[in-house]
Amino acid sequence: MDFEIKSISFEEILPIWKNFLWPERTSVIENVSCIDQWGKIDVGIRQFKSEFYGCYFAEKIAGVISCHAISSEVMRIRGIYVFESYRNNRIGSRLISRVKTTTFEQNYKKIFGLVRANNETYFKNAGFVSYGRIGSFEYGPHILMELSHSEPQKHPEGA
Repeated sequence: MDFEIKSISFEEILPIWKNFLWPERTSVIENVSCIDQWGKIDVGIRQFKSEFYGCYFAEKIAGVISCHAISSEVMRIRGIYVFESYRNNRIGSRLISRVKTTTFEQNYKKIFGLVRANNETYFKNAGFVSYGRIGSFEYGPHILMELSHSEPQKHPEGA
């Protein structure tokens, strides 16, 4: 399958987030999340601009993701969703790679993710490292994860 990643708008990603990723969410979905890398609310994060991406196959959107800075050194990955009929085609991996490219081309040092606990292994396979767990947000519990510019080395079994 031939997929293409394109920049999209908040207005294009919002219905996907609302109807598929967070269908029962009660809080307002904003284009920038004010949650920092420690799981705390920081309204200063609103100053940053989000970037939104869609992965397309034959002019149909197959998956989405976004990212935005939360500080001068850290970019947040947010809102990854791949439609079920397109899963197992490495679309999520391609979307995460796009965020990695955006992050490191813009000279941020690391990517932070507030990842649902059931997705922790997926993000570990993408190179992220867990550093905390919180349960205070919708769809919790969540794992605090990060990926540094120089991706952490994976240690051999038993090392």
